[in-house]
Amino acid sequence: MLITRPYPDEYCRGHIARLGRLNGLSSIAETIAALQRLSNQCLAAKDKLSKIASVAQQCGISSQQYAHAHSFLSYLAFTDWSRDTWDRRTQNRWALVVPGSRPPHLCEHCVEDDLVKHSVSYWHRAHQFPGMNWCVKHDSVLWISPIEDDFFHMPHRQLNFSVSASTHLGNRYSDLPDALVRFHKAVELMARCEVRLTHDAVKQALRQRLGILGQQDETIARMNKTSFLSDLLISTFQIDWLADIFPSIHKKRDQQMFGAIDSVILESTPKPPNSAAIAFFLAVFFDDPAAGFDYLVPMPPIKAKSNL
Repeated sequence: MLITRPYPDEYCRGHIARLGRLNGLSSIAETIAALQRLSNQCLAAKDKLSKIASVAQQCGISSQQYAHAHSFLSYLAFTDWSRDTWDRRTQNRWALVVPGSRPPHLCEHCVEDDLVKHSVSYWHRAHQFPGMNWCVKHDSVLWISPIEDDFFHMPHRQLNFSVSASTHLGNRYSDLPDALVRFHKAVELMARCEVRLTHDAVKQALRQRLGILGQQDETIARMNKTSFLSDLLISTFQIDWLADIFPSIHKKRDQQMFGAIDSVILESTPKPPNSAAIAFFLAVFFDDPAAGFDYLVPMPPIKAKSNL
């Protein structure tokens, strides 16, 4: 898989969105009725594969993809409305909807790609950051379905979910607002310029920057602050546009922390990093993305995009 693995509650949000789109649901009542029918259908199934097949069919995902890539916890949270679920990976309990949670931000192009390919997740974590309103991959504006917005703002008692110890997306990244702001600024900066940076130039610049941070004893602090790199690099951002510069990221994606970030950065790869990956590094290694951008400028020149 070239995309990150969402958490169970994140899969569930994608399931809600897919269910509504594929079945033409136009109101909260229709959405709840569809969920109740699906829940009853799954409860009546005799084996796990039949249960998974029911959810996969209704959500437009191939059963094989669902069984291979989806956590069964997402199925439980989606179909068993009487309880929340325990996730050993995150040491948290998840429920389908948590008071104060937000509906997913969606990119129309990503949605169509997922539905056509019956791929594993209609929901993309990189789209869900506070203040994020565009898709870097397709350069398109993100949107929220009004029905989904209403659904996620319903009184919690109407859904009858147990949420005593659940965590939702807003809390998950509340301790990283500065990093997200820096990433957004870096993306905007990259969008205004045509970047002409070779992979070797980026490696050299980042190695020098890591050396500076190491002399100031800031590297370890940056790496360990709220598990910054493991959370953002392994769990948060999409793997496909980071894998170009991190060939071994798939081997490390389940580790809690990277042992030595510079050894990963300096791995050789024939492909140059794209602007989204460079923006990520500007946000991680520089307090001001513009200063980091200037730091890379002398290596090859950067030319402003033409509006013509």
